[in-house]
Amino acid sequence: MAKILLICSGFSGILNSSFELIQRLQAEGHGVTYTTLLDTQEKVEKQGFRYLPLAQWHKDPVAPPTPGGDILKRISTLLSTYINAKKRRAIGLEQLGQAPFLKTLDTLQPDLVLIDIECHEYIFTTYVSGHPLLLISQWFNGQYAKGLPLISTLMIPQVDNEKIEDSWRQRQKQFRKLYLKRRVLTAGTDRRSLLLYYANQIGFPLSSLEYYNWPSPFTFTGIPILHFTDETLELPHKIPANHHYLGPMVFEKRQDYHPDLPSIKNKLSEIYAKKQVSGSKLIYCSVSTMAGGNGNFLQKVIEACAHEPNWILVIALGGHPDQLRQQELPDNTFIFSWLPQLEVLRHTDCSLNHAGINTINECIICEVPMVLYSGEKYDQNGCAVRMAYHQLGVMGDRKKTTPILIHQDISEVLNNPIYKEKVANARERSYSKPVRQRLIDLVNTAVKKNTQSI
Repeated sequence: MAKILLICSGFSGILNSSFELIQRLQAEGHGVTYTTLLDTQEKVEKQGFRYLPLAQWHKDPVAPPTPGGDILKRISTLLSTYINAKKRRAIGLEQLGQAPFLKTLDTLQPDLVLIDIECHEYIFTTYVSGHPLLLISQWFNGQYAKGLPLISTLMIPQVDNEKIEDSWRQRQKQFRKLYLKRRVLTAGTDRRSLLLYYANQIGFPLSSLEYYNWPSPFTFTGIPILHFTDETLELPHKIPANHHYLGPMVFEKRQDYHPDLPSIKNKLSEIYAKKQVSGSKLIYCSVSTMAGGNGNFLQKVIEACAHEPNWILVIALGGHPDQLRQQELPDNTFIFSWLPQLEVLRHTDCSLNHAGINTINECIICEVPMVLYSGEKYDQNGCAVRMAYHQLGVMGDRKKTTPILIHQDISEVLNNPIYKEKVANARERSYSKPVRQRLIDLVNTAVKKNTQSI
């Protein structure tokens, strides 16, 4: 049995998917201690896992200079920033919280450390301390590979090849300018500059960093990265040797907590009963990133389903203000501020979602084909393209779509068996022994070799 320390950012997506990672490791007899940059102790312990608090995380270790004012004010602010640069850097390095983390490593003496790829300072410290290390990512590959589109775009391989290479060049140019501007305005005390300073200070090999990939500000070469996605759903490209795909990570035993959960479940039971008696199809619309300021899109969804007596539309607003609930709704439409998504998906025939990777993975595990309207944030464009490319769903344009087009997309997914078949195949792969064994083999190899490469 190995002692494993798991470090994540604590944001909801990686938090929920990492619960499945812990469960699988514990089932193999490994002891796992879980810690996050954000305070998630209550959420973690409610799932039955051991939690260890870390030092408070600071998105900006040093407060950036206050912008604005006339030209003399801006010059004065900049001069003050440079005069105090050494002091600001010292504060920033302390705020990274690595001194107490080193003590934690010394106390725990883990056989292996698993770290979210966004927890850069913890990766640097763990690597230099010599502990065996694996990185985890909830996403598909966001690093440069010939012919692979930027994960933030809707480009398709073989179709947009010239645009693909140009977009990578433009990204490098854009981010080089952005990073330079931040470094100049903060006298090298912005988060990225502090991380580079710290990495160099402790002896982390800067040659292991890539600077213009996704997610920013750094990606890693050489250190193994475990993706919580299906390798066969990638877009065609040569996958880097340090990338390994574990398949969708969905914690099916997840315990959902919400103050209105009992009343929500009662209402859902009525909807499920109606679906069973009538033989209707349940359309689940979970577009939380669109709900804020995008009520017009959701109105189109309602109109698209309103005249289908054999469709039941259930909308989850993801906690956003629910102005739509103030209007009179069609008899087949039900709107909730929040829903226990995994439960609803088990009763769903078609998921209309914003192409977030965790919702996609949950759709695969629950065998639900998709209509994807990208929220256009982070990796959502790239996820939508991948699902459409591999026919796990169809992709629409939320800015240009109409109720008629939405109706056509939903009808296509419900009536064309190819989408259900492709999702079922993906689900079967995720439960297959070779895919399930991959995590265990990678962990056991890292522990046995006692090195930071596999």
